[in-house]
Amino acid sequence: MIAFFPEPYPDELLYSICARYHIMSRNHDFRHTVEDLFGCRQACAVYDFPSRLAALCGRLPRGSSHTPASLIRNHTLFPLYQPFLTDYSAGKIAKDMAASNQGGTIHCSIGVMASSIKSPRFLRYCPVCKESDITEFGEPYWHRTHQIANLRVCHKHGSPLSDSDAVISAPVNKHAFIALDYNPVIRTGNPSHDNLERHITVANAVSWILQNNLPTLGFGRIVHAYHRFLKLRGLITCEGHVRQDAFRQAFLNYYGEDFLQEVGCALVNGGHQGWLAAMVRKRRNSAHPLHHLLLIQWLCSTPEVFYRACLQIQPEIVVPNALNLSGIHAKHHQPVSMAVDRESPEISKGAALVQNSQLGKRRREWLAIVRRSSGVCRKQLRAANQAAFGWLYRNDHDWLYDHLPAPLPRSKAQDLRVDWNQRDQHFANEVRRSAQVILSEARPKQVTVTAIGTHIGCRTLIQRHLDKMPVTADELRQWVESTEQFQMRRLDIVARRLQSEAVELKSWRLVRVAGLRPGYSPAVAARIQDWVG
Repeated sequence: MIAFFPEPYPDELLYSICARYHIMSRNHDFRHTVEDLFGCRQACAVYDFPSRLAALCGRLPRGSSHTPASLIRNHTLFPLYQPFLTDYSAGKIAKDMAASNQGGTIHCSIGVMASSIKSPRFLRYCPVCKESDITEFGEPYWHRTHQIANLRVCHKHGSPLSDSDAVISAPVNKHAFIALDYNPVIRTGNPSHDNLERHITVANAVSWILQNNLPTLGFGRIVHAYHRFLKLRGLITCEGHVRQDAFRQAFLNYYGEDFLQEVGCALVNGGHQGWLAAMVRKRRNSAHPLHHLLLIQWLCSTPEVFYRACLQIQPEIVVPNALNLSGIHAKHHQPVSMAVDRESPEISKGAALVQNSQLGKRRREWLAIVRRSSGVCRKQLRAANQAAFGWLYRNDHDWLYDHLPAPLPRSKAQDLRVDWNQRDQHFANEVRRSAQVILSEARPKQVTVTAIGTHIGCRTLIQRHLDKMPVTADELRQWVESTEQFQMRRLDIVARRLQSEAVELKSWRLVRVAGLRPGYSPAVAARIQDWVG
């Protein structure tokens, strides 16, 4: 347990809090700080999705109110990604951030590693915020809203963000928590004046999502909401397909190529390729929040409006014309309700349509199959009704896999092709021959299981499957030497050689030539005295 922990500031990264602890604790080495906070020296200084949070909270001073959930919610970048994930993915990532051995998988699970939007190389800050923080709190700190990839301005002041000297992409010292300097080097990538308002709008959307800690929406609801808004713009055919060429051109006309280049979201040639087309297709993996925010801003101006629309859609249920979005407008400033209005007539109508549709029929059919077939594997369930499984797989994939039984544990197959009796006798003979060879070597070598297995060329087989070879095990017990036995054998060899060379036997000489270290057993000491006489 540590004696103190800095009080977090508003919108402060956990990385920044740890950096301030390093300064306040006066530790000379960052590894000492890492050990203080996380109880080990292997933890890395990660600015966006840190792990080992449960260990950190367990070492905080008595009475601390911090929990892994509160740290994730208020001092990491996870809340920006959470709304655009599935419940399963969000829960797994949050669990990995709290755990002590899953830090290496978080960036892959959340989609950062595979995204075309790369993480910034340096930590960034707003010069105006820095001066304001010094005035209000007495010191500057890293704001999490300033660390979003390709975000170019501060949402509070509209001023360009500056790169610091704190390297976060392939740092020299991966354990270093670097605090924001009072007089940092200023390297500003000013956005173009014509696009400044769009940059500020995106920054405001990021800040709103981080402050509201929105629950997950799921891929199905998000894509369905996108289609609803695109339909209002006449970009959906009567068959429900997106007019990709017109969609791409309208999106490009709204933002312009320069702005999309500045935020690292340029469109590739062709309307059916690239990130924009993938956003409105049926998804199986996550997209970067910046892609979502750009599309949301074009469709409905603010993430508040989009989130309200998503909450009125039943998860993973697509019901045509069950929701009227024509009354949604951009000027929404009321806090978003986190619960679906279950008494809404649109939702009730949608639920009724689902129950009476082919979707409801297939779902009820599949649930009946699952109830009748308890204890069978997934493959057998699929074979029981291939029509229902195939239809749900194509049209309601996520619901289907949520209502499959848990996979049965795999039984370890027994390999009956091996004649272990014959193999046992073979290796017993090999062990005897190998032990005799090792004992006959000019330079003494201890007879061990590893030495015998290496000499035979089947060390792993002997070590792992000795329980299946009792004769070999008995042979090993007969030949394998303990450290004490090996020391006495070395003494005997050295003593006989010295006698043959007519060298007087002395205790110190026997110990030195035999290479014995201090602390040998009484039995070895008695053997020395026997030779000295």
